[in-house]
Amino acid sequence: MLARRVFARFVVFVAAFTVLYVLAWLLGVLST
Repeated sequence: MLARRVFARFVVFVAAFTVLYVLAWLLGVLST
């Protein structure tokens, strides 16, 4: 049960990091 909660939080963290990374990449592409 605890492992599942930690895994879910890890998935959310990875998803948020991926979104931020994609947004930063798009800003870099559009700025050039």
